[in-house]
Amino acid sequence: MSAPTDLEAELIRAAMGIASRRHIARLLYVSDMPLPPQLVRPSVRKKVVNVVSGAGQRDHIEEMGEKVVLVPGYEMGRQDKFKLALIGAATRDYVNAGDNVVGLIGRRPRSFPDTLLINKIEKSALEATNLGEIGSAQVAAEVFDAIIDLAVRLGVEGWEGHAVGSMFVIADSSRIMEGSRQLGLNPFQGYSESERNLADPAVRDALRNFATLDGAFVVREDGVVLAAGRYLQFELTAEVEAPPGTGARHMAAALATAATEATAVTVSQSNGKVRVFRQGKVVLDLTPSHRRT
Repeated sequence: MSAPTDLEAELIRAAMGIASRRHIARLLYVSDMPLPPQLVRPSVRKKVVNVVSGAGQRDHIEEMGEKVVLVPGYEMGRQDKFKLALIGAATRDYVNAGDNVVGLIGRRPRSFPDTLLINKIEKSALEATNLGEIGSAQVAAEVFDAIIDLAVRLGVEGWEGHAVGSMFVIADSSRIMEGSRQLGLNPFQGYSESERNLADPAVRDALRNFATLDGAFVVREDGVVLAAGRYLQFELTAEVEAPPGTGARHMAAALATAATEATAVTVSQSNGKVRVFRQGKVVLDLTPSHRRT
């Protein structure tokens, strides 16, 4: 098993020292490399949230009774990784508004951390991103994880080597279906709910296969895929903020989330950037760059 370099070990020790203070609520360890047990302070052990990119590793950590968050296994900016880690932690009630959080982040999934970040979670930040709603009655944390993972995969790998622009609309599905129309055949129509639930890996693969269809995927709060190829038709309001230089897909996501309680996730065809929309605005912006290493 690989061991951290002397410098990486010193960084982990420094983070442990900071996290041992009473006013620090959590330490987010963002790496697939196991946290060396000899570097973990007993007073910090219960504060650690492991942030990994592999489902098998996540399941193993959960079986050990430790806190864990799953994020996509692609190289991306450290700030983006920290954002995703915070969202995952918030959806599972590991962190709350007012908490001071220490982050240890590696450059790649299988790298020991080389960066230390400290963040205080402001109440306004939680409200702006609706993290509590994503993780409770609105959208199950596992559903949001699956959609983000799929969106990042499409942003990095595309489909058959070509960039693919996509949109997923989650929650408030009745209003979304009422405010949209089917562009063609719905490939998910006629199947039982268990056969079109994102909990099934085959369903997630199907979404990737159908990502080239025009229009949006509509996903219910519990992960059941209602439709693919929906054209969203929501009226323009002054409350939307689509990013400059983006096209109709992003404007549709902004309009749909301004008019409903839904969350929309878009993938840009031009650069693979992944954006999450809530209440007509971008609340999360990710730029994945490389395949898993």
